[in-house]
Amino acid sequence: INSLIFYDYECRYFEENSEAMLIADPIKRKIVDCNQAAEKIFGYGKKKLLSMRADELHPKDKVKQATEGFKQLALGKIKYFETEILAKNKRIIPVSISASKINLEGKDFLLGTFRDITEQKKVEETLKESENKYKTLIESSPDCIKLFDLNQNLVFINEGGKKEHNLKSAKDIKNFKPMGTVIKEDRYKFQKAIQDAIKGNPSLIEIRHTKEGSNREVCSEAIVPIKNDKGKVVNISGVSRDITEQKKAEDALKESEGKYRDLFENANELIQSVKPDGSFDYVNNKWKDLLGYSDKEIKNLKFTDILRKDMVPHCMNIFKKLAEGEKFQGVKTVFLAKNGK
Repeated sequence: INSLIFYDYECRYFEENSEAMLIADPIKRKIVDCNQAAEKIFGYGKKKLLSMRADELHPKDKVKQATEGFKQLALGKIKYFETEILAKNKRIIPVSISASKINLEGKDFLLGTFRDITEQKKVEETLKESENKYKTLIESSPDCIKLFDLNQNLVFINEGGKKEHNLKSAKDIKNFKPMGTVIKEDRYKFQKAIQDAIKGNPSLIEIRHTKEGSNREVCSEAIVPIKNDKGKVVNISGVSRDITEQKKAEDALKESEGKYRDLFENANELIQSVKPDGSFDYVNNKWKDLLGYSDKEIKNLKFTDILRKDMVPHCMNIFKKLAEGEKFQGVKTVFLAKNGK
């Protein structure tokens, strides 16, 4: 009785299973039984399926792969494999196949389970396309993009990084140590940013490179922790952008500003710059000496405060026109010093 109950359970499990199941003779490669889910996925009735050979269930270019897959399953070397089946009306469906040996009436057969993975493949294809897009963006970027493990070993570097650091072989990449490319004065700052990233904190720093370690003098480096699904830091990414020309331009601007500032500060003429609200943005030393105001007092002054009263309407009119974009040269007025002179 127990045997009959178990047999009945097996039959119902086979017939009612939502996964497509086929029983095949491994020698003759003939289908000897199938469940309703198999009829549905292949699009054929049971009578038709039982008249087919196993090879007919796959596209011609996949028969060899499927045969080898079933052989590996029978030997227990793999648990499943992915291939394609050829359904009715020449529909090709990607499937994952698992199989096991069964014995029916003293004879060995293979019980194959076919799972439709069409949606899975669509997701995988979408992910692959997305990965390819990001890979293209990363590889085509002139910035140096790097990925390190927590021991600061290089895991990945893009083409921009290889060019910057002159990494030509796999050995060069394997032996690459970013700290060695940074000048001694900036190494502490770089190391601190790495340690901060390991703790989960991103950093944006400027570092200077040695001539031997990089073809860039100054870089802006974003060092960011990469976390897994549980929020644990597993890698560190570094994106380095060349700002050498920018820094040179900034230095040249500072030098130019310094020269003009010296020129203004040491001029014998009174030089002032007035904001739209009438307050002073800048006055030179001669202005301060002649009018007698301190820096603190100047902050609270309006330009009309230093004009002789009869000059206020005239100067206000000119100030208004200047604000509208007109230009004037040789404007005459009278200033009043702090002492009233």
